[in-house]
Amino acid sequence: MNEIKNKRVCYHCVNEEFLKIQIKRVGKIRKCSYCEEKTNSITLLELADKIDVAFEQYYQRSSQEPTSWEYHLMSDKESNYHWDRHGSPVVEAIMKAAEIEENIASDIQEVLGERFFDFELAAMGEETEFETESFYEWKSPDDEYWKHEWEEFERRLKTETRHFNQFGLKLLDDVFDGIDQMRTVDGKSLIRVIGPNTDIPFLLRARVFQSDDRLQEALSNPDRHLGPPPQQSALSGRMNARGISMFYSAIEEQVAIAEVRPPVGSKVVVTNFKVRKKLKLLDLSAVNKVNTKGSIFDEKHLHRLQRDIFLRRLSKLMSNPVMPDDEPMDYLITQAIADYLATESKITFDGIMYPSVQVNNEHINVVLFYKSAKVFPITSTLKVDLGSYTDEGWEWSYSLKKGRVKSKKKMEPIYHDDLRDVHIPIFKDANKRECTLEVDVDVIKIHHITGVNYRAEEHNVYTY
Repeated sequence: MNEIKNKRVCYHCVNEEFLKIQIKRVGKIRKCSYCEEKTNSITLLELADKIDVAFEQYYQRSSQEPTSWEYHLMSDKESNYHWDRHGSPVVEAIMKAAEIEENIASDIQEVLGERFFDFELAAMGEETEFETESFYEWKSPDDEYWKHEWEEFERRLKTETRHFNQFGLKLLDDVFDGIDQMRTVDGKSLIRVIGPNTDIPFLLRARVFQSDDRLQEALSNPDRHLGPPPQQSALSGRMNARGISMFYSAIEEQVAIAEVRPPVGSKVVVTNFKVRKKLKLLDLSAVNKVNTKGSIFDEKHLHRLQRDIFLRRLSKLMSNPVMPDDEPMDYLITQAIADYLATESKITFDGIMYPSVQVNNEHINVVLFYKSAKVFPITSTLKVDLGSYTDEGWEWSYSLKKGRVKSKKKMEPIYHDDLRDVHIPIFKDANKRECTLEVDVDVIKIHHITGVNYRAEEHNVYTY
């Protein structure tokens, strides 16, 4: 056996890319026992050790017996089911994993078969690892480690400390490390850029009005009243804590309307905001399709695969519907993630794209963080006309007429807080944020809500 273990394998005889590079880098120049070329090589025992570790992490020995369901199919006279042991014969599995010839794989199987041989189990007829007749099948990795760490993060966030949570900060650093290099199954980036010369040059934002006076006031100053609320009026939302103003929007008109959940009889103003500079967003829809490629012989690859699984789970978590009674606690997690991406992440993000809950996750919402959500002030006055009386009664006919430059007094930023029904001054930015959004007054639409449609699944209640 020592003679087999001491055989040498060169990098030319191994076609799995990661292994080939590794052997070429660390191997010693010796004669290969298989191709007889004198070049960089390692011992067969060293290669067997690498196969052993990879198989422990990514493969499992398949059962020698059918499952109870498979036995049932086999015994069914009307079924033509034929059972074959799942997976591939051990030598074939080794050949495919390392991309080596059969004679090398057979020698590795012999080395590992001896390593795991158990005399007592053999006497009882039990199969052991890497036995000649064994079969192996792929074992999907799981994200148990990440789930456990995330559950602990949630527990601490909800019950111990909301701020300066070092455990959470470290976890989020690990979760989002290198996310700008990750790709989806079809090779797309998880980061989406919007703004000038992109496929998303503008965003749509909706606001509900139940008073014509408030509607007229908002149309007179759309930069103040139709953009993000001032910090002192910002309510808690999916991605923001109370008092942190963010710009919630959509890229489709009907989605923007659905997200504000307007009551019947109200009016919804949908405003087109031009994105004046390129902004970088984390696309949760792409995160849900993340797919890291690599080698099973890379010791870091399993960790990355497990993180992929968790990121897909996290993407769904951040987009899941939350019932109103649960919002204060369940939003803590999504708010913490948004806060991290806005202020702590190694990669600078301006916002997040995420599936719309209100339209069955089939369309996209965009939230811009406070730092990237300032609207250019409109300097000219806007005269608003809501309609007029005709012989048949009142007829709605909306128009805006641009006038002279506003006076200094009229330029003072005022916002109407709907919740408290008061006008409040908008605090000036102490940090001199850059204006990134601009109201397009030529593309403002008003929707009269005359009814609401719901998509529902019907489930009967059975009485026994």
